[in-house]
Amino acid sequence: SADAERDKGGRWPKLLPGKPEILNAWSEEEIKAERARCTEVLKDVDAEYEEADPVRSGGCGSAGPVKLISIGKSTKVSISPPATMTCDLVVALAHWMEKDVQPAARRLLGKPVAKISNISDYSCRNSPSRTTTRLSEHALANALDVRDFIMEGGEVADLTRDWGPTARDIAAQIAAEKAAEAARKAAAAAAEAAARAAKEAAA
Repeated sequence: SADAERDKGGRWPKLLPGKPEILNAWSEEEIKAERARCTEVLKDVDAEYEEADPVRSGGCGSAGPVKLISIGKSTKVSISPPATMTCDLVVALAHWMEKDVQPAARRLLGKPVAKISNISDYSCRNSPSRTTTRLSEHALANALDVRDFIMEGGEVADLTRDWGPTARDIAAQIAAEKAAEAARKAAAAAAEAAARAAKEAAA
């Protein structure tokens, strides 16, 4: 089909089935329904946020995203810069901070987290290193990449430094080691063949 031919080259952004003009904007009903749902979902969540403009580009976007400014009540954690995301992600982040991050920060570092450094929020793209597969959660305003946590006293827990190698890094290293081993074996075999040929020539 024409659609299949169009998608063969991994063009971006991918479009969901339907007419492109329909997929470039949300209807007023969709926006209103999502904002009403978000009001309900966030009513008991300790979070400071603003409504963000609806975004849609092909399969990317959200009908009712918010711009998250801070989360938490007794210890308010600012998001710097404020992050565009779904209200469901706000709920998940608030729960994560309260149940996991803050207790760990107090136990391990003696102080609570005061700020989260945002390095990536909404972005219309595929999953990392992929051009023809599924959309990244970032494309659905449902992900936040954190560079570091800044503690109440100003100390920084740098996640990019302390994270360690990713599965992708490890796989690349294994592939490089295998390629190097194959090259060594090929070189040894070539040297052995050359030595045999020289011996036979001398004989």
